[in-house]
Order: sequence, then structure tokens, then C-alpha cells
Amino acid sequence: MLKWIVLVVLLLPGCAVTATPSPTRGVIVGNLAPLEEMEALGINLRQAITEAIVNGYVPTREQQLAIKESYAIYYIYTVGANVALSEGDMERYEDQIDKGNAELETIRLIMIGDPL
Repeated sequence: MLKWIVLVVLLLPGCAVTATPSPTRGVIVGNLAPLEEMEALGINLRQAITEAIVNGYVPTREQQLAIKESYAIYYIYTVGANVALSEGDMERYEDQIDKGNAELETIRLIMIGDPL
């Protein structure tokens, strides 16, 4: 009898888990614009930094580290946004987009010389 009680207790929590259905292709395509805009901004910032360096701009070591850190965090939020969208979690998707854009804004501010 004790065996059965232990078995039921161990298996019962697994029964309560329900899978969230994946969003349709149309839902994903319909919500790509914020992600595409964020990625385009990231690419444009990278190109602007490259052009600035080619033209003689030399960021301080502190600025270099801050830019590198913000790009790494931005990338994580980009991946997080992709995962959230693929799972249909729109609240988390929008949160990841907002945080990614905030990191890109940090990079932009560094590049224009605003203090960190």
C-alpha cells in the first residue's frame, strides 16, 4: 500500500503539467516587426561604431568594456525574445524587446559621449 501512495505522490505533479500550444506561423510573422527593428538598430549601431573608429574615434577602455557588455546583454535579450515569441509568450517577448532596446540605447549614449 505504501508503494502505491509513494508512486501516486511522485506521479501526480507531472499530471498537472499542460503543454502550451505553439503559436501559429501567422502569429509569429505578425509579431516579428519589433524584433526586426531591434536587430536592425543593433546592426546600424555596430556599423556606426566601426565607421567612427575608422575615422579616428577611440573609445576609452571603460567605454569599450561598457559597449561590449551591453552588446552581450542585448544579444541575450534577442535570443530571449525569439524564444518567447516561439512559445507564444507575448508578455515576455515584449519585455525582452524593451530590455534589448534599452541596452542599445546605452550603447548609443556611450557613443555620443553621455556619462554612463
